[in-house]
Amino acid sequence: MNKIGLLGCGQLGKKFNSLLVKQGITLEAVADNNKVGECFDEKKVIDVRTLFQKYINKELDMIVIAIMSDRERTEVAIQLLDLGIDANNIFFVPEWINVFPEEEISDVKKELIPMKEMKPTLNWLDIPVVDYCNLNCKGCWMACNLVEKGTAGDIERYESDMKRLTKLYGNIEEIHFMGGEPLADEQRLKRCIEVAHECFPRAALFITTNGLLIEQLSDEIWDFLKKNDVMIAISYYPILSDKIYNITKLTYDHNVKLYISEKKEKFLKRFSWDVGDVEDARKDCPNKHAHYLYNGRIYVCGFPITLERLNQIVDIPWYRKDVGYDIYGKLDGWDITSGLNRPYEYCEHCCANMEEIDWKSVGKSIDISDWFIQGKCCRE
Repeated sequence: MNKIGLLGCGQLGKKFNSLLVKQGITLEAVADNNKVGECFDEKKVIDVRTLFQKYINKELDMIVIAIMSDRERTEVAIQLLDLGIDANNIFFVPEWINVFPEEEISDVKKELIPMKEMKPTLNWLDIPVVDYCNLNCKGCWMACNLVEKGTAGDIERYESDMKRLTKLYGNIEEIHFMGGEPLADEQRLKRCIEVAHECFPRAALFITTNGLLIEQLSDEIWDFLKKNDVMIAISYYPILSDKIYNITKLTYDHNVKLYISEKKEKFLKRFSWDVGDVEDARKDCPNKHAHYLYNGRIYVCGFPITLERLNQIVDIPWYRKDVGYDIYGKLDGWDITSGLNRPYEYCEHCCANMEEIDWKSVGKSIDISDWFIQGKCCRE
């Protein structure tokens, strides 16, 4: 008989335990990081690391995850994998168990889904609609002021990449269409959104824009954004100050959802020539969950694409083309997601102590010092 450890003390976990009790099976351990110390069917709830220790000590040979939230379910499963638990010993309780009559389930263990048969959820994905921008900020995070107008990736490649991601992921919670400036090409933007919606219909869709082109949008695109429940997310730069009222009113008149960031009067220089501590960089990184899809690879963040562009104007000795994860390779969604949640090679050149610079639009007038902090990485 399996020695079962349950991860998740919510309603789904309670239902699973009730079904086990009716079959005469007793849980060996119950874990939930949010309910440590509480009682669950006369057992004290432990944390995931303690559950792992019980597994290592052979007190458990099967971990069952009973969590309703796609994101939380993926996060705890990745935590188990990273701790070293064999994926063949991890199972999921299907959500339908929660509403199905107990008397109709004779053996709940047979209903469990092996981890390898369950696709993970990706919490965030950035997708560049075009690579060029109409604003060209000093120290642009994606170095778009190095990209010629009209530059964009192959749309057929993008469609292929999104279809491939459906083989790896059950859902993507948020998809952010970026640039460059995504509103610079309405028809391309529409196609990018259509493909994303077809592939991941449950995803929340966002357009990250500087807002300068919003007043020029066609009625066709306004109707399209409303129909597809797309939110416009404006990065509020000082140049937009005289337009922000009209833009807000226009968006609400078209019944399109709108988010406006705080006014961005400062940019951050964050890259260093020197090597720093990757754990510090990862801990303080504002972009560690902003995973980036580009030409068949998925990256922890957009930094590798920025470096590829910066490498055109100065030799970066530690620049490499093979970072990120090939979505057409041998790795499955769990492997890729586990990697995306860890520091990677370039993190050691991303500073924990970033340097502020005043925001301004500089066009094509650029200098490598717009991105790199001089001297050491400032990590003592």
